[in-house]
Amino acid sequence: MPATHSPMPARAWIVRLARVCWERKTLSIIVIVASVSTILLAALTPLITRQAVNDAIAGDTTHLPLLACGLLLIALFDFIGNYVRRGYAGELSLWVQHTLRSRAFDSIQKLDGAGQDALRTGQVISRTNSDLQQVHTLLQMCPVPLAVLTYYVAGIAVMLWMSPSMTLIVICVLAALAITALRARRRVFAQTGLASDRLAHMTEHMREVLEQISVVKSCVAELRETRWLDGQSRQMVRVRIGAAISQAMPGATMLALPVIGQIVLLCYGGWSVMNGRIDLGTFVAFASFLAMLTGPTRVLASFLVIAQRTQASVERVFALIDTRSRMEDGTESVEGQIIGLDVEKMSFHYDNGNRILNEISFSIHAGETVAVVGASGSGKSTLLMLLARFYDPTSGGVWLNTTAGQQNIRDLKLTALRRRVGVVFEDACLFAGTVADHIAYGHPQATQDDIRRAADAAGASGFINALPQGFNTRLAERGSNLSGGHRQRIALARALNTAPELLNLDATTSAVEAAPAAA
Repeated sequence: MPATHSPMPARAWIVRLARVCWERKTLSIIVIVASVSTILLAALTPLITRQAVNDAIAGDTTHLPLLACGLLLIALFDFIGNYVRRGYAGELSLWVQHTLRSRAFDSIQKLDGAGQDALRTGQVISRTNSDLQQVHTLLQMCPVPLAVLTYYVAGIAVMLWMSPSMTLIVICVLAALAITALRARRRVFAQTGLASDRLAHMTEHMREVLEQISVVKSCVAELRETRWLDGQSRQMVRVRIGAAISQAMPGATMLALPVIGQIVLLCYGGWSVMNGRIDLGTFVAFASFLAMLTGPTRVLASFLVIAQRTQASVERVFALIDTRSRMEDGTESVEGQIIGLDVEKMSFHYDNGNRILNEISFSIHAGETVAVVGASGSGKSTLLMLLARFYDPTSGGVWLNTTAGQQNIRDLKLTALRRRVGVVFEDACLFAGTVADHIAYGHPQATQDDIRRAADAAGASGFINALPQGFNTRLAERGSNLSGGHRQRIALARALNTAPELLNLDATTSAVEAAPAAA
């Protein structure tokens, strides 16, 4: 995944995010209706004010109680509408955040070996946490532009009816606001994207340091790592300061423009009243509208700054969701029982072009135990990954022999293949949880008897029973409170618990003491 990218067209990311929102149609409709209806009624306020002023000047107070009730009803409806809009917009933003996080996680899990190799954990953590939080913040404010734009359109329509010449002043202010926002977009995007990339890089390095803290201490590298973090953090601060400066000028300009417009409007409107071009009620209505416009415009300015900052986050999240495996899943199930495996002229190289395997061929039959021996880097682990189809060979292939015939593993569904083929990696990966949870990970429906049988078969029952709570003992992160040999035993038990018909072991007993390993 590239560290940086150019912004997609403004419409593209907005449309795509809107489609995700629309998956929650009811919530979206409620937010839209509450936003639009509330602001449409608010746009009537200057008209009521105009009528009240003109009636008062004419000495006619007949309609004043009715006009006052109208203003009260608008205020009440505005309160209800804002309450509904804020509540449901918050709920919608949380559901969209949940949807994007789930899709990103699902996309990551479907990657093949090459995709996993290219994946940087720090980038993933940043995108599924800080970037999605930015999306959540944006969507909470999403009704704001809808409401403000509706207010602009409704207000301009009313003002055109009252005075086209004064309306032109308001339109000029709105045009200046739009130009300011568009000119700031690309600069803010670049600064924000760079800051997010630096944060992801720093997060990735910190994760590695914390996971290997014993190595850091043994190499007396604590000071070096602290200095590295300090340097990276300072760079990120400078980038964020640059982003803040980039946002400051357009933000201040967008706040000042309505005030300037109000000054011009007051001068021109006062002159028009003095010359009889408009009545005093119309002048007061225009001043009221522009005063009401100032607050929403400030909120809109804040929203646009957040939107420009969030665009980079949205695009990175969608880039993660769009990441696809280069390896196509098969369509067939494994038919019958596996009775053997054939590897024919199989070659493989990684993306760097370094050939690891060159036209190897061999066969394995049911009941056989086959050991692959070679120097470090000769391709033993790669072969195991190919047999479980984490990668596809560059040439040749792997065939399963079953009681129903022979099947190329490329044609098999990955889930169907891996349910029948067990894999135990050299690095015994354990999650935080109980020992029983680990052994049952590949077969969650396993009974306690199944778990104990798998532990017995892996030679793990002895040390497990000696733990403080036996199979219910909770392990630390990555199983760090166990020895390397014990971790490998539990990993082996986890694979055996799924009753695989073909079991691939990648130096699984390398950390196990000699006597138990021989057993």
